[in-house]
Amino acid sequence: MQLSLDKIDRVLVAGGSSRLPFVKEEIALVLPSMVERSSIQIGSDIAEAVAYGIACECREQAKREPTLVVDKLSPCILNDLYIAFKKSRRDTYVRI
Repeated sequence: MQLSLDKIDRVLVAGGSSRLPFVKEEIALVLPSMVERSSIQIGSDIAEAVAYGIACECREQAKREPTLVVDKLSPCILNDLYIAFKKSRRDTYVRI
């Protein structure tokens, strides 16, 4: 199935790259006929946005390839899982 877009109402930018000072200009430059610069919003909670993005990506991957799903809670509890983020490439990682 193919989706074609003529206009984008809003662009929400989150994650480490959202803090780059030129990110709005870059998006507006790449998509000049599809989005207005005033419609580009920068997310405020980087860690939460990244965590939601990872969760959504995992859900989509599980839909595409059901064999990736274990359907067990114990591997999540018994193994260490660390998620870290940083506000910019120069900052140190913050584990959550």
